[in-house]
Amino acid sequence: MRAGLNIAERKRRWRERMKLLTANMTTYGYALTASALLDPVLKTVGLKPLNFIMIIAALALHGLAGYLVPEGEKP
Repeated sequence: MRAGLNIAERKRRWRERMKLLTANMTTYGYALTASALLDPVLKTVGLKPLNFIMIIAALALHGLAGYLVPEGEKP
């Protein structure tokens, strides 16, 4: 099946996969950030090292999504 696809169709499918990947990465990044910042507020405790690790992971996901996004698209 894959051998029968032309170059334009392969490129279109790759572009759609990259858009989905970057959308998922930014969503997980927002979720990690919200979880890292909301947990200490609700429990009225300070930020722990795990919260900083979660924030760093979220920033890494956002940076990677911005790097991988197809040209001309928003992450």
